[in-house]
Amino acid sequence: MAPEFFNESVKNLHPGIDIWAMGVILYTMVCGSLPFRTSERKKQIHKICHAEYSYGELDGQLSRGIKDLIKRMLEVDTTSRLTIYEVLDHPWMRNEEIM
Repeated sequence: MAPEFFNESVKNLHPGIDIWAMGVILYTMVCGSLPFRTSERKKQIHKICHAEYSYGELDGQLSRGIKDLIKRMLEVDTTSRLTIYEVLDHPWMRNEEIM
C-alpha cells in the first residue's frame, strides 16, 4: 500500500497510488524480494511511510538509473512522485545512462 493510506484519509484514489505499486513491483523484479519486507506490521508501516528500503548486497550491482527510477516511484511525497509520463520518459526506461 502507498504511504498515503497510512498518513491521511484517502478519499479519492489517484494515479500516484498506481505509480507507487509499480515501483514496488519493479523493485521486486530487480531485487527478488519486497522493498518493505519485515515480520512486524508496525515496522512495515513505518518503512512504507518513510520509504525505508535498501538494495542490500545488490547495491553495487544495480545501475544508478534503475535505483533513481525506483527511488522516484517510491517517493512518499505524492506531489514529487513521478507521473506515468515521467516514468516512461525516465532515462532508464529509454535505455540511456544517467550522468
